[in-house]
Amino acid sequence: MLEFKENDWIQDVRAAISNNTATSALIEQYHEFQNVLITRKLQLRSEFYNVSHYSDSPIYCDGCDIPRNQKKVKAILNYQNGLLIRKFVGNEEVQYTDTPWFPSNDQKYDVTAIVTAFGYNRLFALRQFMYRYQGPIVLVIYATSTQEVHLVRYISTHFIPKRVTILFYLVSRYLQSSTVFPINRLRNLAIRNIRTTHFLILDMDLRLSLNTYKEVMSLPQFLYQSNRSAVILPVFFYKGKQILAHCSSIESCSYLSNWIQPENKLELIECINRKMCISNKNNIRTHMYVMPEWFTTSKESHVSRVRCFITNFMEP
Repeated sequence: MLEFKENDWIQDVRAAISNNTATSALIEQYHEFQNVLITRKLQLRSEFYNVSHYSDSPIYCDGCDIPRNQKKVKAILNYQNGLLIRKFVGNEEVQYTDTPWFPSNDQKYDVTAIVTAFGYNRLFALRQFMYRYQGPIVLVIYATSTQEVHLVRYISTHFIPKRVTILFYLVSRYLQSSTVFPINRLRNLAIRNIRTTHFLILDMDLRLSLNTYKEVMSLPQFLYQSNRSAVILPVFFYKGKQILAHCSSIESCSYLSNWIQPENKLELIECINRKMCISNKNNIRTHMYVMPEWFTTSKESHVSRVRCFITNFMEP
């Protein structure tokens, strides 16, 4: 279990320094400890970004930096009726259409991960997400017109494989509704832009296990053929104080989460036993769908039946 008892010690030392009661040895020890913390943070950041999966290019990994002059994407800044939608397949911009699409009867089964994000500040995690979900992805980013330049700069400077479709849903900053996050509209937009038989609704902040796509593609064929079946990806949470008390930004919390994340069911059970992971948020009954027998099913079992739902209101 993570031990961060040093936080209390740091507060005591800072109080002693401010009161001029700290000895020179204590101050030196404090500075050494600060250096250790900086080294730890840099190591966590390095581990977060030091991942690579090569979908299309033998040179550039998914989400890796590319030379600035290789792809040139410019901000349009011309918003008719206060709205602009731009679509990219890989690094190439394509014509956007908002019409329903349906697979053919003989199309091979595949599952697209649908992801929505508010603003460009989640793009730092896209490389990790592409590494962890190695199938098709449709990402819809909601942002105001002032952020368009940051979005196109990312497309211009990072390698995006063709399995990934990115849509910018841009609204003028002058619209009164610009601060409203239309989650259902964004998800419907993503669904209309998939080109696979099935889709999986995810979240940009969700930490996937490395075998997620493999497990999804290993589901029994009768589930793919069924018109009345839905599959839920079990989602677990870190206990808030265990993480949030030791990071100060979206990025630093992601680095820390990446370091301690369970990668399989055994590690997940251990995390729950150590009271660092929980199956539903405290006092919120919208994720109570994991049956007790799910924890003890064999590795060969890729899916378990949900016998009942405890509540009549759920969140994806």
